[in-house]
Amino acid sequence: MSNTKHSHALVIGIGNNGRGDDGLGWAFIEAIRKAGYLGDTVLRYQLQVEDAELISRYQSVLFVDAYKPRLREGFEISICIPANDFSFSTHQLSPASVLCLCRELYQTEPQTYLMLISGRDWRLQLSLSTFAKNNLDSATNFFYANCQKSLSEVAPKLFPDLSGSCNYPLKSGPSSHGHFSTDSSRKA
Repeated sequence: MSNTKHSHALVIGIGNNGRGDDGLGWAFIEAIRKAGYLGDTVLRYQLQVEDAELISRYQSVLFVDAYKPRLREGFEISICIPANDFSFSTHQLSPASVLCLCRELYQTEPQTYLMLISGRDWRLQLSLSTFAKNNLDSATNFFYANCQKSLSEVAPKLFPDLSGSCNYPLKSGPSSHGHFSTDSSRKA
């Protein structure tokens, strides 16, 4: 497959819309599509090795996912820095691991960001909680006000002091994020 970069961003919604607020990543994609966003978007239950090739074709990538802790604005965005934080399996990867694989395998590194949106209800259901819907609205409003035209140009200007990497722990111990947590009691 060609490693030609697209001139626009890719937005990846991560989650499971059958698990309540875990569907926030997918709901974000649905919301921006309905509002007329014409950039590339994909939905993922979880990230896998193959996603390194996918992101290698873009100049900028935004991963969007649900997050259990309450965030001050209902969501947060951070710069994603490649990290070799693989677990015993490559069945599910963090955005930082996918970015690391992209750099190692395809010798390219798109500008990559992670947007986490707070949720609180992870039961088996097809709807978001009111709390999650409000946070989704805040996140999509932010996206339209700041990022939709050129994520790679706008985000560094908005976040010049961001030095933290995207926070998706894969190592053992409790995590506040369900997709990559080894503690199933946190988001079950």
